[in-house]
Amino acid sequence: MKEEKYTSNAEWPDSVAGMCKPNISTDTHPSREHAQAVCDRLQKEGLGGEGEVYPIRTWVEEIGTVADVKTAECIGLSVCGGPCDDCPAR
Repeated sequence: MKEEKYTSNAEWPDSVAGMCKPNISTDTHPSREHAQAVCDRLQKEGLGGEGEVYPIRTWVEEIGTVADVKTAECIGLSVCGGPCDDCPAR
């Protein structure tokens, strides 16, 4: 398995329910190109590919350390699997 070195990030409008503040979702990827492709698709197709809610902005970041990955995975659409208040990155 390739080490994931980049994150795709999207900031969502307040109308997107169930997200932590700020309304940012994040996912990790093995390359900048993969992360950018996710951002491009979100901009084109919206949340869940449904074409109804679109991100305010998207961006790609390089992950510097393993600690950064844990933080990145714990932001956004319940990626950490629990309430945002329980997130160890906060």
